[in-house]
Amino acid sequence: MAPTPKFVIGEKVLCFHGPLLYEAKCLQSQVKERYVEYFVHYNGWNKNWDEWVPEIRVLKFNETNVQKQKELAEAQKTKKKSKTVRLTFKKDAEKDVAGPSTSDTIPVQQLAKKLGTLAVAKKEVDKATSEPSTSSGKTSSLRAEKRPGCAAALSSDQVQKSKKGLKVIKNENLNLTSVKVTMPDVVKEWLLDDRDLIIHQEKIVQLPAQITVDQIFASYVKEKVSTKTLTKAQERSVVFFSENMRALFNVSLGKSLLYKFERPQYGQLLKDHKGKKMCELYGAIHLVRLLCHIGEMLVSAGLGNQDKAHIKKFVEPVEDMLRFMASNEYFSEDDYVVASPEYIRKTLT
Repeated sequence: MAPTPKFVIGEKVLCFHGPLLYEAKCLQSQVKERYVEYFVHYNGWNKNWDEWVPEIRVLKFNETNVQKQKELAEAQKTKKKSKTVRLTFKKDAEKDVAGPSTSDTIPVQQLAKKLGTLAVAKKEVDKATSEPSTSSGKTSSLRAEKRPGCAAALSSDQVQKSKKGLKVIKNENLNLTSVKVTMPDVVKEWLLDDRDLIIHQEKIVQLPAQITVDQIFASYVKEKVSTKTLTKAQERSVVFFSENMRALFNVSLGKSLLYKFERPQYGQLLKDHKGKKMCELYGAIHLVRLLCHIGEMLVSAGLGNQDKAHIKKFVEPVEDMLRFMASNEYFSEDDYVVASPEYIRKTLT
């Protein structure tokens, strides 16, 4: 049975665009592949910004949600203006009501540049343990068959299982510290299916994604801040986390989150969607590839030697995000299509 739209045509609503809520008007609605979508116009903005959005991004226009809109806007203003986007480690969400301190941040660009460091070191020790390809178009020295960004999370002997979740392990061979991000079993299954669909069945994800990384984070923020259990400081932490992870995704996608088989598609997207960010084009499975690789990104950026409590404050929201994605069943094999012969030839050049 097809779902029934919650909002009527012409209704004034609040709509998430990125981490903020904007006043909007529903112009059209449709049910597409079991999901309700609305074509909205943002009040006070040019009609060029009109867009189709999933229902999960739309809120009723009422006093409670208007207050939520103001709080999110205020949280955005308190964020320190800087050209360097930073990943935030919240030491104390209750005390740090003004936002993250400079001493608790890590430049996103620094992490992105060092994504391959740990992978290369592991290859030198054991060629059987490989990591994702680099950003160049050439065949990587690392094995293309492995899952981008998550080989260690699922199959590395250096990462031990932990019933408690996070576990920091000293690796004697590499003189590095491994930080484990615990994934729900269903997410692990997504990654295995993703690998099979791309490597063995020669399929690619349909892009732009129907539900993008941008929309997923907007839904995550919406769900978290709509609860009555979080303090304002904790709500701000959710917003900061969402913003910074989107930024990290944008700079990491082309560097380490793609199979070699996906690179021609990536190059074409850059040509066809100039000015678009990667979080506006790619969807759930590529975000999962990033999230499961966060632990090694911390290590390769030289942060693996932080005390366990400090690391845990960053890893916990990543794990919470993975649980959110698992509960919302963002992954579907229907999102993949068989690559054309012409496309396959491009991957061989």
